[in-house]
Amino acid sequence: MPLFFIEMGQGIVANGDLRVCTSPIYSCTLIAGYNARSGYGGAYHYPAETLSQADVRADMDVWAAVLRPTAVTLVFAQDTVGNGILGTKLADRNALQAWVLHQCVVPPTLTLAVRAGMELLAGGGYAAGSVRNLAGDFDMGATINVDTRTAGTYLDYGRFTLVGQNRER
Repeated sequence: MPLFFIEMGQGIVANGDLRVCTSPIYSCTLIAGYNARSGYGGAYHYPAETLSQADVRADMDVWAAVLRPTAVTLVFAQDTVGNGILGTKLADRNALQAWVLHQCVVPPTLTLAVRAGMELLAGGGYAAGSVRNLAGDFDMGATINVDTRTAGTYLDYGRFTLVGQNRER
């Protein structure tokens, strides 16, 4: 099963074998979704405090339109220090929940992680959250880095669609 690495500002959608991880999320959020009708799943690495930026919002809207999720999990960054400096800010949490309700028309499940990921499950469905709690192998040495690719549909690794762009560069 391929393990894709996406960077901040990128999203991926695929069917079949799919696992996705990101760089550690300190204030960002991983948006993971699944379409029960098509069997497609995907993830988007939301850059913190950027929902009001037109280009980020457009990328998120494209991700949602391609996937048409019937279930969404928001994996918020966990404050590992406990002083409120790290972690997804409350304003971002509220705004992302509102975006999911409006754009995806499903109530999101909420969880916390530092090292976030998602995977499609063999019998259908998906799981998202902290990679240490997911069933699949999330060895970072085995990742397929797509963070340098442009948005579009690719036929390698079983076919997948990328949206957005690496906003870390």
